[in-house]
Amino acid sequence: MSQSTQTKKAFFFSCGIHFLILLLLIASYEFSSPPPVEEETSDKMINAVALTQPSTTIKPLLQTNKKAPTPPSEPQPDPKVAENTPAPTPKMAIPDPSKKHDLKKELLADLEDQMAQKKKAHKALVKSFDKTLKQQAAKDLQQSLKDKKEKLAQARAQQRQGIVDKYKAQILETIGQNWIVPGGVDKNLSCQLLIHLAPGGIVLDVQITKSSGDEILDRSARAAVFKASPLPVPIDIYSFEPFRSFVLKVKPENVVEVNGDKGFWLG
Repeated sequence: MSQSTQTKKAFFFSCGIHFLILLLLIASYEFSSPPPVEEETSDKMINAVALTQPSTTIKPLLQTNKKAPTPPSEPQPDPKVAENTPAPTPKMAIPDPSKKHDLKKELLADLEDQMAQKKKAHKALVKSFDKTLKQQAAKDLQQSLKDKKEKLAQARAQQRQGIVDKYKAQILETIGQNWIVPGGVDKNLSCQLLIHLAPGGIVLDVQITKSSGDEILDRSARAAVFKASPLPVPIDIYSFEPFRSFVLKVKPENVVEVNGDKGFWLG
């Protein structure tokens, strides 16, 4: 083979390689870049770049055609498997010994506080109960003393009334024995006498509080009381007290009891 033939083959081989490189550049540019603006100078610029700098432009263009790797997606759990899978057991926290000791102190403090409050409430309740008992006891004592006083007063009144009834009959009998009724007077007439006695039955004064209308009859009745002095009365001063002053209503036929100024009756 001649040397010219080899030169031609090398030239054609170099042109073919450049042509393939140019096709690859055009293909990568169409896939990775937006369509270029249609101008007349674009093909010339691309050819110039491809022919003059094939080693510096091919690599960046090839790198721009590569897509960024997509990160692998996490597998989604199967719902059926998730239903049958037991829930994870929560981990038990290890207690702190110092916190446990503080909790025990707090519990003891609360317990002591509750006990103190209960004791305080118990003391207040006992105090209130004692006060109520004392008040009730004082009230019962007062009522008892009042009842005793009333019973004693009733007993004394009954005793006094018995003494009055006893000496009343004796006084009436004594006055009747000493009354000289004038003749010719109306025996249906009556007069009232207020009699004052001293201890021992001595007659101090006799006053006519209501006249019978017959002066002679009134004077005779008054004279009969003075003539009967001393009248029979109790020796005891307390029992004699009702007889210090009393009122008598008298008639010629008998002596009729009337209300005395000390609140008793004689007849």
